[in-house]
Amino acid sequence: MRYYVYILKSERDGGVYVSHTDDMALEMARHEAGEIRDTKYRLPVQLIHKEPAKSFKQVKMRKRYWSGREGQKEIESWVGKLQRHFEKDKRRKR
Repeated sequence: MRYYVYILKSERDGGVYVSHTDDMALEMARHEAGEIRDTKYRLPVQLIHKEPAKSFKQVKMRKRYWSGREGQKEIESWVGKLQRHFEKDKRRKR
């Protein structure tokens, strides 16, 4: 089975979404229809990168890379400064 790791950029808020699939056309159709919870309220999204992966182990490694500091820097070199809206204040409210 062939997998793809892909990166979407939200045109609404400028954030990025990293995921994987084994059917790229179906997955993009699901994103555009608003069926994917993580991008539903961030539409429209644009595919900025996709890469094939031969195994699920490789998928996990590539997703970890793209979500990490070095991957984020590479993405920023393509699309400019990323929005950090997903970073939350983790202090406990009393």
